[in-house]
Amino acid sequence: MSGRLENDSFKLLELKLNLEGNMADKIQNAYETSKNIYDDVLTQRNIFSKLYIKLFWSGTDDNDIARKVLAYIPDDFSGNSFACYILFQKERLYIQVRKVIFAFISRQKAEAFLKICSLTYRTFANFLAGQCLEAIILGSMFVVTLSILKMPYALLIGILIAFTALIPIFGAFIGCAVGVFLIFMVSPKQAVLFIIIFLLLQQIEGNLIYPHVVGGSVGLPSIWVLAAVTIGGNLMGIVGMLIFIPTVSVFYTIFREYVYLRLKKQNIKRVTRTEVEEYDKRV
Repeated sequence: MSGRLENDSFKLLELKLNLEGNMADKIQNAYETSKNIYDDVLTQRNIFSKLYIKLFWSGTDDNDIARKVLAYIPDDFSGNSFACYILFQKERLYIQVRKVIFAFISRQKAEAFLKICSLTYRTFANFLAGQCLEAIILGSMFVVTLSILKMPYALLIGILIAFTALIPIFGAFIGCAVGVFLIFMVSPKQAVLFIIIFLLLQQIEGNLIYPHVVGGSVGLPSIWVLAAVTIGGNLMGIVGMLIFIPTVSVFYTIFREYVYLRLKKQNIKRVTRTEVEEYDKRV
């Protein structure tokens, strides 16, 4: 029985590798085909490309020919196909990047640089996960509350607010505006009640849930989450809100580690409001 399972596992692994290999081959073939068409036309290295230039491009500047030939290369090649290729080859690319870094930078600096890159990747990934979780929580709160109060479009408005809540702090207001319009078409009184409910739930979410959920996901205290959102929004608008939280979290983590390292060098174990505790020198 175990031998059969092991054989099936090997077959599944072989199938996966074949699929990945076929996808990489297709992308490579698409690139080679596009490149060959481009080279053939511009260099006129065969009779067909010469005739093509003479018939259709006579008297045209070479730069115009190059631009129009490049237009025939599908946009998908530089977008989805290239993204798929990177995903399939990410381990190999990661190893190659590590080789380049260690080749040109001292080992100590290279390890520190890779550590920062790894921290940045984890922070941004955790931020996106926390942002999605917070949006689901907020949307669920609206669905439950509106359903209890028997308001129209409870599920639709909850899902809409969940999607717009992906924009930190202020995104839910976009969903609120659409929700007010939908409910107003049914009952103006319920629309006013919806606004009151939204303001209450938004206060709970913005001051309690969001800083703890998103801040906990990136390892940033609640006060710094609110500060990052405020500063990022003032400087760069919505984009600033999205990137400032993980960016501040990265700097916060690096600076915190540096502070702890400095304290350890000074033999300080803990600093409280009134005391400074040192390590036991007898240990």
